[in-house]
Amino acid sequence: MKKYIVNKRAIDNDELLQLIIASDGIYESTLQNLLQCNRTSLEARLKTLEKHKWISKRKLSKHFYFAKKFDLDNLNQLDLQADALQKMLTLGFRTSSVSITTNQQKQVTASFHSAVKKIYTHKNFSQKPQAFQLFNQCLSNENKELFSKFINHHHVEIPIQFSSICDENQLIYTKSLD
Repeated sequence: MKKYIVNKRAIDNDELLQLIIASDGIYESTLQNLLQCNRTSLEARLKTLEKHKWISKRKLSKHFYFAKKFDLDNLNQLDLQADALQKMLTLGFRTSSVSITTNQQKQVTASFHSAVKKIYTHKNFSQKPQAFQLFNQCLSNENKELFSKFINHHHVEIPIQFSSICDENQLIYTKSLD
């Protein structure tokens, strides 16, 4: 059983509804991974939206939700993209917003943020030697202290768009070649 990372932000109803409408069908477990929330609070929000007839619920192998229509091809692609988002969370990043866009296929867009210190101290961070070299190049103790404060207190925000290719026989669509 996989252990998923749960973010400490509350579920935003507008964000939840936007994800369901833009996805044209999404698994409940995928929503849980994208929003990094616990299952019980997500189920309560989904029941409320379903009760007010904003969304509908069906079941294949797992429960999935949709607004007006659903496309079964999107379910697995969004699930793979949610797993990629979970891998980013294991690196010490957190999300401030998550959305789904359509560009030939469904893509998850997330805005990640993290403290530089968490990135810097991560075991897979390959830029440590360069960072040590920059630290040693600081001529004065004041510059070294400022560099240390930067590492401890500065935050980095990175927008990332996830996409998945499931069928190897299809041509890869890119905007740059059009």
